[in-house]
Amino acid sequence: MRYTKQTQKYFDALQEMTAINQRISNGGKLTKSELMMIITIGKYMDRPYGVKSSELSRELKVSTAAISKMLRVLEKKGLIERNSDQNDRRVVYVRLTYSGDDAFLEAMGEREDLLEKVFQRMGKENVENFLSMWTSFNHLMEEEYKKKKTESKRGNKEMKTVFVEGGNHPFTPADVLERMGMPRDHQFGEKLALVLEKAAAIAKPKAFYMEMKIEKRTDHSVTIGGQTFQSTALAKNLAEVDVVYPYLCTCGKELMEYAESLDDMMEQYAFDTIMDMYRKEALVAMTAALSIL
Repeated sequence: MRYTKQTQKYFDALQEMTAINQRISNGGKLTKSELMMIITIGKYMDRPYGVKSSELSRELKVSTAAISKMLRVLEKKGLIERNSDQNDRRVVYVRLTYSGDDAFLEAMGEREDLLEKVFQRMGKENVENFLSMWTSFNHLMEEEYKKKKTESKRGNKEMKTVFVEGGNHPFTPADVLERMGMPRDHQFGEKLALVLEKAAAIAKPKAFYMEMKIEKRTDHSVTIGGQTFQSTALAKNLAEVDVVYPYLCTCGKELMEYAESLDDMMEQYAFDTIMDMYRKEALVAMTAALSIL
């Protein structure tokens, strides 16, 4: 994949800005993520109760679980304190401690000194234009990202999914005995007849397959349905294929539930064989459905 010049310039600028921010690390006392959290919480210093953890999750665009993990770390360091809402224990407020205030002011002071010098050199008008354009750029990035996610979900819903049921179950005791590695005329066949009769009454073998397009491929990976599979062998085998058909075959939960109720070891072994035969029956039916595409 080849980037356009504008795309490359964007990545270069972003990388450079990230590198500069990482160097301003508050003397190494806090990690980058801890410092970002402290700065975000510090923005709400004027609130008497602090900021809700759910607000931090939305603002930083990370999961509530990740926020909770980071807050536990900062709490152990004595930089923040958490308090539950008296009317709703599920709501948690976060605010900086005195040590957290010091860390926030130190971090912001260092950045303020640096940015003030940069703003002076750029000029007020250029700075205002830059910040306005940068804000608009980020908003457009967010909008396009959401559009892409929506289109991806819509595409997944439109994927062709086909369900196939098994056939008429033409199994005999002799067939099962043979699959079990036993003589076809073994005396256990009499008991098998009853087992097969019970299985035929409840069996609902089925299969389904999905028609999915290969979205992206490299020499070492294939992307299908938004999922990237890292496999050189798979990429090679699908090199000349544009559509794949992931599938699943099952003998049906009814047979599996009945199998769990059996106590006799020989019957259990036989029933495992019967369930496998039903699964293969579903596979044959699905293969027949695929062959007419």
